[in-house]
This record gives sequence, structure tokens and C-alpha cells, in this order.
Amino acid sequence: MDDAEEEDTLPAEDPWFHAVRRRPEMFVGTTDGVVTLAQLAAQVVPLAERSFNLRLHQDGTLAATVDAEVSPEPGSAFSGQSALESLLVDGRWSVINALSEACTVETSWRGNLWRLHCARGLLVDAPVVVGEATEPTLRVRFKPDPQIFAATVPEVAQLHTMLMDLAARTPGARLHFQDDWTRENHTFHFPRGVVDLLVARFGRDAFFPADEPLHVQVGAAQFALMWTRDADEQFYVMGPEHPVIGVRRGVALVARALAALQGAAPDGVDGCRGIRCVVMAGDDVNAPEVGRHVSTALLQTLQRHPGAARTWLAQQVG
Repeated sequence: MDDAEEEDTLPAEDPWFHAVRRRPEMFVGTTDGVVTLAQLAAQVVPLAERSFNLRLHQDGTLAATVDAEVSPEPGSAFSGQSALESLLVDGRWSVINALSEACTVETSWRGNLWRLHCARGLLVDAPVVVGEATEPTLRVRFKPDPQIFAATVPEVAQLHTMLMDLAARTPGARLHFQDDWTRENHTFHFPRGVVDLLVARFGRDAFFPADEPLHVQVGAAQFALMWTRDADEQFYVMGPEHPVIGVRRGVALVARALAALQGAAPDGVDGCRGIRCVVMAGDDVNAPEVGRHVSTALLQTLQRHPGAARTWLAQQVG
């Protein structure tokens, strides 16, 4: 789209929408329509408290519902109309609004359900009351704009990955996905966070630990580990890669120490043969600290299960 066309479709007084539509890659990373669509859908999830419902319609429209409502700033004058208007200029939602061919938002407010409709960032219908609301509800239905996106229908596998990650990040919530293309329904509920994500991604074929995966927490960062009898190693990282260095160091420290105690050559033993690990961490995680926590937790687990410890060590030095 050229600048002349853009001027006709965007409000000239709002430079935000100009920026989003002219440089969408700066806000959603890509416009190939696959990753982007999942990223757009993820904008609504942080508001979820107990449940989140996502539906993919056959025309490529995504409809998301969470059990929450827009909250006003303390002491501010607020109404259902201002709630919707403030929502659409919020950073999380305004990107969806600006990059959608059509976007409809509904929110509960003091017993009423309010609705607002936009197209490519422009207000089409003023906020109106469309019914009663018996519980907190926030809904957004949007169709990615074909003028922006090369493809507007996401790959279902991409949405599954996104929803599993979000279920791990919000352990108390149930995330439901309805796919009108395949007529399938899926629910993602991970009350144990990264531990459940580890099992969901890699299965239960683990010989160590035999009962439950190893769970390590370092501040807000979380790690789940288990070992299978396969020789390959697999890490699934949600966030930056550098915490993996800490995990590897912690595991290798224990493996080499035990190998030396058994009279085996510790060189080349890193403890990661057959490892399956999920990492959920931010940029502020310190790799050496991660290594210390992982080595302590792993050593304690090995001490509680001496039989499994011998089998684990034999796999690592074999």
C-alpha cells in the first residue's frame, strides 16, 4: 500500500496507526501470516484469569474470549464506552486493531455488555450496550488484513505451540481452542506449568527421574528436566537461549563428579545424553546461578534414587 492510500484509510491525527500499518514488522516481527497471527492472538491472553477461548473460523477470523474485563485506573471517571475506547488505544490491543480488516471488541461493565466495531483501525460503530453481562467477559474478534499479511490463515500447529506455551505461563488458566477447519477442539491446562509442558511436548518416556520430572526455579525462571534412554538431547526454550548454558553446566558438574567417584574418565561426560528440558526464563537470568541451582537439585534427586542414579550415570559414561 502506498502513502497516498494510507492517508485515506488512517486517521491523520493518530501517528500510532500510521506507524503500525506502515511498519508492521516492527510490532509483530513478520507479516507472513503464520507466526504473526499467533502473536496477535497472544495479545489477549495476559488478561486471562481462569479461562481463555480461541476459535479459528473458516474465513480466517480469530475470536478470543477471556474471563476478565477492562479495569479503570484508580480514581478515574470510567464508563463502558470509555473502557472500550481506552482498550483500543492500549499497546496490546491497538496493534490487533490497526492490522485487522475488521475488529470487534466486547467487554462487560457494571452488568452490561458493551460492543465496539472498527475496521483497519478506524471506528465504524460507536460503543453501544448489546445485552446484559452476568460475569466478567472480554471478547475480541478480528480478521487479519490481507493488505498487510501475505497469508491470513494460520497453521494450526503454530497456534497449538503458542497455546501450550501460554498454558505453561498461566498455570491456573484453561485454554480452549476450537478449529472450524478441522472441527477439532483442544484444551490446554498445565497446573504444574513447565513440568506439564515438558510432558506434553516430549511424552512420559523417561527413566529418570522415574516419578516426576525435575523442577528447578531460579527467581521467576523455571526449568523442567528429565532423561530418556535415547542418546539425543532436546531443549525447548521459551525466552533467551543463554539460560541453557547454565543448565548444561549444572548437569555436567554432577555427571563428571560422579563419574570420577566411580573411577570413570570424566572427560567428555556432560550429563545431557537423553535429556529433555523445558526452559522458561527472561533476559535477567544469570547462567552461573542457574547452574548452581540445577546441580543442587539434580544431586539431591540422585541421592534419593540411588538405583536410578547408577542407571543414569551408566548412560552418561557409556
